[in-house]
Amino acid sequence: MVVSTVLGTLTAQAFRSKFRGSNVVFYLVILGMMVPGVLLGLGMALLSSQLGIDKHWWSTSFVLHVVYTFPFSFLVMLAIFNRFDSSVEDASLALGVSPSRTFQKVTFPIIFPGILSSMLFAFTLSYDEFPRTLFTSGSDVTIPIAIYGTFSVEIHPNLFAFGILTTLFSFSLLIIYVILLARASRKLEVDDSGIQEEIA
Repeated sequence: MVVSTVLGTLTAQAFRSKFRGSNVVFYLVILGMMVPGVLLGLGMALLSSQLGIDKHWWSTSFVLHVVYTFPFSFLVMLAIFNRFDSSVEDASLALGVSPSRTFQKVTFPIIFPGILSSMLFAFTLSYDEFPRTLFTSGSDVTIPIAIYGTFSVEIHPNLFAFGILTTLFSFSLLIIYVILLARASRKLEVDDSGIQEEIA
C-alpha cells in the first residue's frame, strides 16, 4: 500500500510535464494490471527458482503485489493531477519558496485526499490478492490462501467469525478514510480563509 502509493504519486508527478518516451513508460506502468495474475505469479516462481531465490511474502510476493497495485495508484494520482491547478505552485515558486517546500506546504495538502484514495485502493487490491501470492509466497501463508486452504477441506465455523472480523475491519478502514478526508477538507478551507484574510 505505502510503496505503491509513493511510487504512483512520484510517477504521476513526473507525467505532469511531457517528456520523451512518456507513452512507452505509461504503457509499461499499466502493464502490471493488464497481465493475468496467474502468468505473473508463475513467471516469478520460475524465475526465482532459476536464480535460486527463496520465495517469501516479503520478497517475491511483495514485488508482485507492488507490480499489481502500483498501476492503480498511478492512475488514481494521474487523475488527481489532471485536475490540479498548477497556478498555486507557480505563485509559491515565484515568491522564492523551494520546490520541495512548495510540494510539502502547497501541493501535498491539495492532493492528500487522492493519496488517501490511492492507499485505500492499493490496500484493498493487495489484501484480496490470491493467484500472485499462491505461486510466490513459498511456505508463508497469507489470509486469502489460509481461507482457501480451510474452505477446500471443510467449512469450519472459524471462517464465519473471520468473515465478520474482515467486514468490521473493512468498515473501520472506510470510517478512518472518511474522517481523514473530512479533516483534510476542513484544513484546506481554514488555510484558504487565512490566506484571503492576509490578502485583505
